[in-house]
Amino acid sequence: MPTLELLITHTHQGAVYRPGARIEVAEATARWLLARGIARVWQPPPEPPLPAPDPALNPEPPRTRRGRPPKAQTPNPEPPPIADVTENTP
Repeated sequence: MPTLELLITHTHQGAVYRPGARIEVAEATARWLLARGIARVWQPPPEPPLPAPDPALNPEPPRTRRGRPPKAQTPNPEPPPIADVTENTP
């Protein structure tokens, strides 16, 4: 059943509705009201857009001259232990 918004005062099922009122009617009744300019199809208002993200809360990483983010800096691995050569001397 479509929902219509009335453009003029209208009596529907014994009740008087003012312009701007929304009524839910059968398909045949909707066609009749639309054809005579008494109502239009009601569309719910669109949802408001999401706010833009705050750059202070989620800063963008710095860019290199080529436009890419810099490579992740990894700590230098520990060098392998030096073997004690005094143990194996004859």
